[in-house]
Amino acid sequence: MTELLQKLHPHSQGFSDQIYFLDKLWLVLPQAHQTAQDAITYIFRSKEKVLIYAVNGAITKGKWEYLDYAHALVLEIGTESFMYNLGFLNSETFILKKQGIEDFLILVNESHSYTNSDQLLSALEQRYLTPPPSTTNLSPAPTPTIEESIADENLIITPQKPKFKERYSWLYHALKSFQKTIPLLVCFLFPLWLAAKQTPTANGSSWAGICMILIVVLIPLYIVIWIWDRFL
Repeated sequence: MTELLQKLHPHSQGFSDQIYFLDKLWLVLPQAHQTAQDAITYIFRSKEKVLIYAVNGAITKGKWEYLDYAHALVLEIGTESFMYNLGFLNSETFILKKQGIEDFLILVNESHSYTNSDQLLSALEQRYLTPPPSTTNLSPAPTPTIEESIADENLIITPQKPKFKERYSWLYHALKSFQKTIPLLVCFLFPLWLAAKQTPTANGSSWAGICMILIVVLIPLYIVIWIWDRFL
């Protein structure tokens, strides 16, 4: 188990990530070689670092403490104290290794579906260490050479015609530059048309007519340039 836990270490959270193990109900998962045992529960309380240890519903309160300098977790239950190193930690699994010996405390959350540690370790290995299956083993088809393409009697090479705005680029660029000024011209001509329209003279009517003609011409021209730029 130690070798597998070493491989899983890069995927594990640390003791300092206490949000992953505090204030949760952890159930002891028996190891594969162990027979059926009592229902044992651990709860690491964040308040005052209280440890709740329950065996078949009978509760014993203790203490837990994280030793930063030793990277270890000390558990005090009754008159006994144990020091553990971290084996693996995520939101669903908490594996502790008793310091100095091959003795593991394997904890899983209450929603687990494992019956022993082998099933859990197999699931962790599958999740973190097994590469995903290849979608295909087929090699891509080789790209035909120019000679092979020309030799294909069904291949018809048709030169692509340049786009309309590429053939008349000088006109396109001129109209694009003018298009930027059209909104300004319309904004200038519209109040001028209103003012001329309200002038009760022949001169005012003439100016109003000229302004309206320019507005009627400029707005469709703006739309035509926009269509040319987008679709032609």
